[in-house]
Amino acid sequence: MNKKLVIPLIVAAGLLLALIYWFVSNQNTQSAVEEPQAKSVVDDIISDKEILNELSIPETKKRVNPKDVSEIASCEDLKENYPEAMFYIERAVQDIFIPKTELNNTGGYSTMTSEDLDALAESGDTTAIIKKGTRNFEQGYAGMSMEEVMHLYRNDKEEYQDWYDNYQMDFEKISKGEEYFYQASLRGKLGGLWENLMLKNILIRHMMMRKLPSEDVYGQIVEKKALLEIWRKVNVNNPEVLKVLDTDVMETAVDELQAKYSKQYDLTINEKDITEKTNDAVNKFIGRWEKERAYLGEDAYLRFIPEAFSTQAEKALELSCWRQNS
Repeated sequence: MNKKLVIPLIVAAGLLLALIYWFVSNQNTQSAVEEPQAKSVVDDIISDKEILNELSIPETKKRVNPKDVSEIASCEDLKENYPEAMFYIERAVQDIFIPKTELNNTGGYSTMTSEDLDALAESGDTTAIIKKGTRNFEQGYAGMSMEEVMHLYRNDKEEYQDWYDNYQMDFEKISKGEEYFYQASLRGKLGGLWENLMLKNILIRHMMMRKLPSEDVYGQIVEKKALLEIWRKVNVNNPEVLKVLDTDVMETAVDELQAKYSKQYDLTINEKDITEKTNDAVNKFIGRWEKERAYLGEDAYLRFIPEAFSTQAEKALELSCWRQNS
């Protein structure tokens, strides 16, 4: 590759990741607790379960004469008239996404040692599991965090170029990261699958920039297409989630990747082949998902918003309350 093209392309990829992270980070306001006593950083973290326990259904179940949903003009108005509906929306955000402080790497999970993070993950803390997934994926993709990559780019161009020219991706670590994303999602933190989708997009672009073997890139494109369909399937009962995190945008991105792949490798993608491989990957995932959700004693497909509040949830989408309460 022409090295003059390397830095602009890397910057574009970094900006894409930053923009996606910015969008998702606006979905959650969960934060870590700071304690004055000197003790393990693990003690300073509010667990997922503790946060959900703090979100209790309001004592005022219903207003005697609430406004018609069509007359609601603001999120505050919606919460005042339909407190239960807003409770389920807020809980859904907590169920799905990791804390904003973790996405910008300022929270307790981001700064703790690997040992402490392992301890939390092993206890079933799904935010810790996702953070382990991100750490492993980034280590496999870059040998360091994306934050460290950008630090190199800004402060030491020579070392940055040396890293770019010589680093070999570790796909075993990448796969390990993806398994952590799966495990978090399996336990209800579906943001793990979305995190996987975002990072997969960056990975494929970078693989093509490095001109890795066409069959390896093709395999990742298949996995990306499968993840899109999996996201839709596991959220079959959550139309609101599918609208908040729009898969059409991701679908457009993967179509662009396919077109770029065909041009770069001078190959025509066999649509029948890629469809069959994608469907096989989806079916394998769903089979495992349904079996392991049953083992956990959970319904295969979560429903975050009870059907009785679907109209209010739609209004919340219209008013952007999912972001304001996230």
